[in-house]
Amino acid sequence: MQEFMKPALLALAVAGMAVTACSGSPHHAVSHAGPVRYSSAQQMVAALGKAGMPCAGAEYSSPPVVSGATSEASCTLGSSDHVLIDVFSGNITNATVVANSQSTGTEQIFSAVGLNWWVQANQPDAQQIKKKLGGRAVIAGPWTPPAAAQPSADNALACSTVIDDTGWKNGPLTELRAIAILSDYMTQRALPIIGGTLDDSELTVMGGLATDMENYSGSNLSDNASQYASDEQSYAQPGPSGDPENTAFATPMMKDILLLVKDCPGAYSLGKQMLQNGS
Repeated sequence: MQEFMKPALLALAVAGMAVTACSGSPHHAVSHAGPVRYSSAQQMVAALGKAGMPCAGAEYSSPPVVSGATSEASCTLGSSDHVLIDVFSGNITNATVVANSQSTGTEQIFSAVGLNWWVQANQPDAQQIKKKLGGRAVIAGPWTPPAAAQPSADNALACSTVIDDTGWKNGPLTELRAIAILSDYMTQRALPIIGGTLDDSELTVMGGLATDMENYSGSNLSDNASQYASDEQSYAQPGPSGDPENTAFATPMMKDILLLVKDCPGAYSLGKQMLQNGS
């Protein structure tokens, strides 16, 4: 029977394995020797097509909507529903990119930036565009998401709260037991979590618990549960290099679990009991 790590040792395990995972990650070669300059949005659309990233339904704005641009196009590309391409006569600064990529919508804008051009898309597509078109950087624009509906003041989460009426062997799943399950996962499956190699059933469990912990407020446990839900949902998205999970959120997610164990100390002994019983 594998020994269940105590809470104080879990934090050391998280930090140590995160360093190991980062030091062993491979480097990806770029397709261009340096940043590339383009003369028009039409030329960029053609280059994207040749690079295997077709810019579907491209429409050209004349004059361009973005101030200072000499050529502009919009299209759909990859998993990005709205892509904006702008080309300028001279070099552009990061400050100009940031000033023109502010978002108050449901998604943050990421710009693949070259010497005299940018392509605005989501993060995975922007990373690929930078690599394939000879960009110099990917810049995240300022983002102010729409305000979420606030839960009621009496919606505080407690260790005894039933977060799913049928979530544990067709019976009630409490927050305490949910944290025990997560603690068990982190003890038994820490390396796969950091390496992004969990199987589908494990991801489903962690995602289901994240959904169950959302939308609570009014206590420290509520805040930590909401943060776990947010980090788990980010972890479950494809990473910037096309990996099935975004492992950049692995360590934050595991630290969230440590805080949840601290909020509900009984989860440690319950998790140990579950592990010993094979449940």
